[in-house]
Amino acid sequence: MLSNTRPPQLPKPTNQGTYTMFIPADRPVSADILLSAIDNLPLPSPIKFGIFGLSQNAVGRLRADSGVEGLAHLVTPPRAILARFLATDQDLVLPLAFPTVSEFVDHLDAVLPAPPDLRTIALTLGREESAASRWSRGENLSAYPAIRTMMALVSIDPTKTKHRWELLSRMANREARLRGIESLDNAGSWGAKIQPWLPSNMSNGGTARVTISGGPVNTHA
Repeated sequence: MLSNTRPPQLPKPTNQGTYTMFIPADRPVSADILLSAIDNLPLPSPIKFGIFGLSQNAVGRLRADSGVEGLAHLVTPPRAILARFLATDQDLVLPLAFPTVSEFVDHLDAVLPAPPDLRTIALTLGREESAASRWSRGENLSAYPAIRTMMALVSIDPTKTKHRWELLSRMANREARLRGIESLDNAGSWGAKIQPWLPSNMSNGGTARVTISGGPVNTHA
């Protein structure tokens, strides 16, 4: 069963009343973008890096990747989707309990009027469609930290599950298109269409950064 405990809301700067993460609306999430976004989370470093599954060594590698001139190293799809999700919904709370994949699927089945199938769930969380087959057989039900965080944030408040699942789906599809995957559903994969490195001066990318935290601004996919 999913915990009904309501954890504390993310701490907010006293001068703004909200936390703000900046994510480009026209570029996929690369190492430099992710690090900048995480830096803006008003949480202790072990917590904010931990929810993305980033160890100290992994953070060091990301910082090294972000310093390669002329190239941008894409982060894993789950981390990219989680970053966009956190930047878009500022009413999120820190989860105290993390559902398993089975619990998350059961929660969506119970709460959503039209629950997604396992394939859609896997792709939306940044996994390949093959993960759905393994889940259906009861295999590999453990999840990466970024995926566990997304599942917890979507399911922690049943009254907001529908909105947050729809929002997460939009963020996943946006990130996929920015990575060159026109239809995530048709592709069934995050890894077959692109290389992990892209030119840092991608068309329409540049250095422009827009805030998509809170409200309806840039939240449509």
